[in-house]
Amino acid sequence: LFRSIPMENPSYEYLKIFAGYEKEDTVDLYSSKKTIGSSYTYYQQNHWLHTYAINYEHETSRTGINPYDTTNLIIPSVTFSRTETDGNPYPLKGWSLVSKLSGSPTTIGSDLSFIQLNARAKYIHSLPVGRLLVRGEVGASQGTDVERLPVSKRYIAGGDTSVRGYSYKSLGPKDEDGDVVGGSALLVGSIEYDYLFRPRWAVATFYDAGNAANDFHMDL
Repeated sequence: LFRSIPMENPSYEYLKIFAGYEKEDTVDLYSSKKTIGSSYTYYQQNHWLHTYAINYEHETSRTGINPYDTTNLIIPSVTFSRTETDGNPYPLKGWSLVSKLSGSPTTIGSDLSFIQLNARAKYIHSLPVGRLLVRGEVGASQGTDVERLPVSKRYIAGGDTSVRGYSYKSLGPKDEDGDVVGGSALLVGSIEYDYLFRPRWAVATFYDAGNAANDFHMDL
């Protein structure tokens, strides 16, 4: 649920108030999260979109056979993003970049302290036949309590928007029982070729690599 409030320039500036509930239950992971927050978004003249937000998140989560843990976090964040394409529904050239810095200090009432940086990039290049797509994502968490981060704040790879060919959220640090628990670092990359052979149908081949770990010395 959200409400968007136009500001002085409604096309480029607005305030958003939102609330939501998310639940995820897989073989190794469980998360139930309630969120309430607000954000201010401004579209800069240099075509960068700036979003400043603050969320309150109440999350109950579990990894493997470990007991459930509940955390309360107050998370300020800043996000910078930009997208450039040729304007076509099936773009033949363009790029996008999204970077987000967030954190949760105990000094403002959170149960634990951490800082997290995440960045995603995508590039599309036209070829004589078809197009080439390159994408990448990197993430890192730091803090004295990163081992206590709830499931939604841990890095786990695998799935159709991550490392394809691996099950959803199946790549990352595991506990003694072999259950994926997630880590504090993420590195994912992909290169793909696709060809639109009919107006709404394309064939593609791709190579993905990546993993999640507790540092960047990881096996991709």
